[in-house]
Amino acid sequence: MPLSFCAKARKNFVLLLDSRLKAREEGFVNDHLAGCPRCRAELARLRKQAELLQRAPQFCPPAELWQRIETRLNYPEPAHPFIVWQFPYRKEALALAAGLLIALSAWVFWLGRDSEQEPVPPSARETEELDILLTAHKTLEFENPLSGGVSMVSMLAYEDNGNGSFIQ
Repeated sequence: MPLSFCAKARKNFVLLLDSRLKAREEGFVNDHLAGCPRCRAELARLRKQAELLQRAPQFCPPAELWQRIETRLNYPEPAHPFIVWQFPYRKEALALAAGLLIALSAWVFWLGRDSEQEPVPPSARETEELDILLTAHKTLEFENPLSGGVSMVSMLAYEDNGNGSFIQ
C-alpha cells in the first residue's frame, strides 16, 4: 500500500476506536486494514493501550490540592524587577533620544539640501570640446532630400510660414 493511504488511515484510528468515524471513512480504513499488515499492527497496539487505560484505577485528587497549586502560582514579584517605567533616569533618557532624533533628522535634511546646489560649470577642456563641435556643425552643410536643396544649417535661420515654404 502507498504510504499516503497509511497516513490517511492512521489519522482516523482514534476516531475508529471511539466509534466516532463516519461510515464512508470507516469503510476506507477497514479496506486499508485488510491489505496493510503494518497498519493492522498499529491499530492493535492502540486498542491494547486503550484497554489498559480503561482498566487503570481512577484517581481523584484531594480537594485541597488545587488550593496548594494556586498559592504557588500566585508567588510574589521579585524585589527589584527592571521595568522601563521604573527606570530612575527615564526623563533624561527620553530627552537624549529626542535630541538624537532631531539631530539625525537635521543631518538627513542637510544631506538632501546639498544635492540641490547649482550645477558645476563645465571645465575648460569641456568648453573647448563644445566650441569645436559647434564650429564643425556650422561649417558643415548637410543636404536634406526633403527640403528642396536647402541645407539644414540654413533652415535654422528661416521660419516656417505654415504652407511648407520658409520666410527669412
